[in-house]
Amino acid sequence: MERGAIQQEAVVNAAQWLKERGRAIFECPRLPGNLRLSPEACSARYRKANGREFANLERTEWCAIGLKMSLAVCCGCTVGRRHARGGRAS
Repeated sequence: MERGAIQQEAVVNAAQWLKERGRAIFECPRLPGNLRLSPEACSARYRKANGREFANLERTEWCAIGLKMSLAVCCGCTVGRRHARGGRAS
C-alpha cells in the first residue's frame, strides 16, 4: 500500500471514529493545552495515576519521570473518578 493511500485510510478511520464517538470527547479541565479526551482515555489516566504503579514509577527507568509528571494532574480528579466508575462527567 502506498504512503498516500495509508494516510487517506487513516483520515477515513479517524473521521469514522469521530462520527461515532465525537460527542463523548470532552476538554479536560486539569490538563494544560485544552487537551480533549475520550471518557475511556480519562478513565485509564485516572486509574494509572491513582494505582500502585504510580507510586513505583520513580523506581523504574528515567523516562518514567515524564509519565509520572503527566499523570500527576489526574491524581484525585473527580471527573476521572466518575469516568473510572462508568458514570458521565460533564
